[in-house]
Amino acid sequence: MRKYRSLLLALLAVSFIPALLLAFQRIRFEHDYHTYAIIMDYSAAHAMALETGQSDAQYLGGVKALGVNGVALYEDTLARAIKHDEVVYRSGSDWRNELRNLGKPFSQIDPTGYYLRSIKPNAAEAFTAMYSYPTRRQTIGSQTWIVFPIDVKGLVYGPDPALIAQMKALGLLIVYRPLNVVQMRDPGNNFPPADYIVYGGDEVTGYGDVDKLDRVRQRTADRITGLIEATDQKGLEDIAKRNPMIRLFSVRPEWQAVLKPDELASKFVLAARERNHRLLYVRPFQRPSDTAIFLQTTVAGLDKAGLASGKPGPLNYQPSRTLRILSAAGPVIATLLLVTVYPWAILGWAVAGLSLILAVGFGGLGFGAPALLAACVFPALGLGLWRNTPYDWLRATLITAVGAVFVGVLGAGRLEVLAVAPFRGVAATLIVPPLLLAIALLPHQNWRKTFTDLWNTPITLGVLLLGLLGVAAVALVYLRRGNTPAIGVSATEAKVRAALQDTLIRPRTKELLLHPAAILGLTGVMPAWITNVLLIAGVVGQGSIIDTFAHYHTPLLISLLRTFNGIWAGALIGAVVAGLALLARRALAPRPVLAR
Repeated sequence: MRKYRSLLLALLAVSFIPALLLAFQRIRFEHDYHTYAIIMDYSAAHAMALETGQSDAQYLGGVKALGVNGVALYEDTLARAIKHDEVVYRSGSDWRNELRNLGKPFSQIDPTGYYLRSIKPNAAEAFTAMYSYPTRRQTIGSQTWIVFPIDVKGLVYGPDPALIAQMKALGLLIVYRPLNVVQMRDPGNNFPPADYIVYGGDEVTGYGDVDKLDRVRQRTADRITGLIEATDQKGLEDIAKRNPMIRLFSVRPEWQAVLKPDELASKFVLAARERNHRLLYVRPFQRPSDTAIFLQTTVAGLDKAGLASGKPGPLNYQPSRTLRILSAAGPVIATLLLVTVYPWAILGWAVAGLSLILAVGFGGLGFGAPALLAACVFPALGLGLWRNTPYDWLRATLITAVGAVFVGVLGAGRLEVLAVAPFRGVAATLIVPPLLLAIALLPHQNWRKTFTDLWNTPITLGVLLLGLLGVAAVALVYLRRGNTPAIGVSATEAKVRAALQDTLIRPRTKELLLHPAAILGLTGVMPAWITNVLLIAGVVGQGSIIDTFAHYHTPLLISLLRTFNGIWAGALIGAVVAGLALLARRALAPRPVLAR
């Protein structure tokens, strides 16, 4: 197979052409998708208006001047109808005690019931019809009440048309936030004509009943539905598969309370710039001055990132299927190239076969399989082909970057860019490539001699300690994979990250640490086994490049810039480390003894 390397490299270059076309298509789409909206939570804004002695219109007008152009309204509960004298509500136990204290007859009042009566014609009857709770009618004096078995005060009542009209009159976009109540007979039948639907709670309205959920989906088919970052809302994936969607970023109030205004602004800018969030859901700070600083800093950062305030549309990325099919040949060709790096042909074919099985098993039968195959093969391919001089690290990194582009265009469809269907196989990209290279580093053509030598290799305490350190490092990398790692970053690292991300597209920490390891290994200044360990560690750094592009919700151009920054920064650190290692070897080398 080695004699076919040049041909396979040429075929790989040809297969990269449709991948490049796909990359340009995706970059163009993401460049044009640049409109954002800052949405303020109405409940929080209303509370601040009361605290500052303003009307809702005055307060929202003030924050609108600072960049807010939308408001989020939760679905109202029965409490609003009670407050606006549409219905009369009485708790049976409270009513009974009240009558007892007044010395009036109370025996007819059910202490376990909750009583409702209309003031606005048919208001209580319409509310009752919304739910499947068992109710009964009871006449007390001259009035007829509807008796519920549960406290209905907090149940969903529907939108407030007057409030929605008031917000629209202020020129604000409307985000409607309905809730899910299992006992609701026909959910979604009274959703107002809002600009966006963002479900409240952990479930989509209608979840729990297939027919109800489908009716909600159909009723919102012409609305844009918000997908909240890091919130698993049950039923949303079903809606996302067929309805227009938009990514939304927010920060929980308890987290916001411990952040400074500029720190919070940095998170919103990062979310919009690097994760395609276009609805930015904000809440005011307790101090109006902090709210002003936060909004001004956020808008300035978004302007700097090339984003424009307005009414964002759905994230509807639709890549060319033909180009994706043509690009899928690239990972297969790379796998054939990988076969050529192994000392025994049968081993190479076995590795290739297992890689294909792994890709199909975890990536599925769609484009996820070639994307995962590229993610596993390319990081090991470069150092498998070339590992003689420190300059070979750059060739290997460029090969990995080619593979990363394959990953970024093959696996990225509409649902993947929305992060509804994330890349499957992040753990494999960190474990499989080092394993593939480790097999390629086996020292002999004769497999019996190789295993005999490995079995008989003496283990010193130093080797054991270094091995344990390596295992710990691999475990740390594995546990810190993904967006919600089992082990988070330290406070110091978080501060460094925050400082970097405000000034440039921050490279990944693994690349800054492990690219230099590969460069040091390629200098040849270390014993052979340490060199191999460094090269294997370097492949984890190569896999980190793949991981960058596997975050499909990150714009492709941002991933390219992050990788570029990781390459030049890693090369710079690696050059310094390699230089110091060469100087140390020269200083520690035994001096010749002069004859007397």
